[in-house]
Amino acid sequence: AKKWAWLHKGELLALLAVSPARQKSAYLDFVARGEPEEIERFYSLKNLPSIMGGESFKDMIRDKFASLLNRTEIPDAKTLGPDVERVIAAACELYGMSREELMRSRRGVSNPCRDAAIYLVRTLCRMSLPEAGQVFGIKNYSSVSSAIQRVKGRLETGKKEKKTLEAIRQKILKGQKRT
Repeated sequence: AKKWAWLHKGELLALLAVSPARQKSAYLDFVARGEPEEIERFYSLKNLPSIMGGESFKDMIRDKFASLLNRTEIPDAKTLGPDVERVIAAACELYGMSREELMRSRRGVSNPCRDAAIYLVRTLCRMSLPEAGQVFGIKNYSSVSSAIQRVKGRLETGKKEKKTLEAIRQKILKGQKRT
């Protein structure tokens, strides 16, 4: 029918049978077979990941659609974000600090690297305050919020902080493209 002219079925039917006369019946046979048990079992599972495939494929998809990461109308856009460990490693490298130093928290002692990592994990990985707190061993989510506010304050007043955070972002994105 003319209304189905947009549907290009020739390539698909050619995969099922060489002869155009046999293609329709081959398609009907294929559909009548039903789903293989393995595929049916897989799709019956709950909480399937948004992106399925090998790690290099997932990284390629994350890189290609990274611009959608902060789109709130896309619930699973969170899966496009970088790995938390990648964010922490990039922050440590650019601040010249070990992971242990970054994770260490001392009352009354400023740790701009830790604050930046918390800020980036929250924004790039789209984690909730409690989730970000869990990564850094912070029990109270208000402490996570305070660290984020400190970074935001430094971003408003200092070019160096903007430059450092942008360098970390670029390192993370570059790392995603490499895999």
